[in-house]
Amino acid sequence: MDIDGTSSDFWELVEVFYKSLAEFRRLFEGYEQKVAEYAQDRKVDRRKLKLSAEEVSGLFDFRALERLRNDFLVPLKIKAHKLFRTLDHTDTFDRSVSEIFHEVSILKEEHYTVKTYGPLENQEISAMILEEVHRYFPIRLSKINHLFNRARARLEALFPQNAQNRIFIRSLYIFGESLLADTYSTGLRAVYEHIYPEGGPVEGYFHAGKSFYDSGFWDLAQEALEKSRDAASSDPSDHQARLEEVEGLLKKVRLNKS
Repeated sequence: MDIDGTSSDFWELVEVFYKSLAEFRRLFEGYEQKVAEYAQDRKVDRRKLKLSAEEVSGLFDFRALERLRNDFLVPLKIKAHKLFRTLDHTDTFDRSVSEIFHEVSILKEEHYTVKTYGPLENQEISAMILEEVHRYFPIRLSKINHLFNRARARLEALFPQNAQNRIFIRSLYIFGESLLADTYSTGLRAVYEHIYPEGGPVEGYFHAGKSFYDSGFWDLAQEALEKSRDAASSDPSDHQARLEEVEGLLKKVRLNKS
């Protein structure tokens, strides 16, 4: 895996993974809400809930399911294979992504089957299709959710290896807040905790600012360094050396901007 910033592959993997995760979560949460509403309206345990073919097909937006698979999971799978797969080895992240793609593909076909063949006049076939879906939809969704969580945990474990990857660090700083908002309550700060376990946001903003400074992007450098300083202000004694370095760089940035 490239870690010195000469390739954008790792950042592109991170970007498409979190977009995929956000897309799936929207589908999953929408499904859960609709099932809960049906169960509440009919006053039955959701495990005993029986829906018509039309109701089942309405639990998902088929186009959204296709978009998740084709627009997000396909490029994610390709990128994961490129970074992690060799003839005799792969990584937990790559395996998880492949399984997610497989399960979502099956889910899409099951949804299509119910939508197309569920309302058949042949009641025996229609009932058989619905019985299968009632059993496997929740199992498959739960499995996909578990696989996404496993893949995310593995990706987070890989972050420290890319702490010096300038393309990853810069892109994460510029796009991270919007990209990560659906996954982490504290956004970019949460990912900085994974990348720099001993310094968290103080280190994250500092390294982004230093990278921008080294390339002459003065405004971005100043912004990131000021965020590093602000993050350290809650406990300056733990970050004294880094604070001094931040202040030194900020002085140089101001000189270059003047």
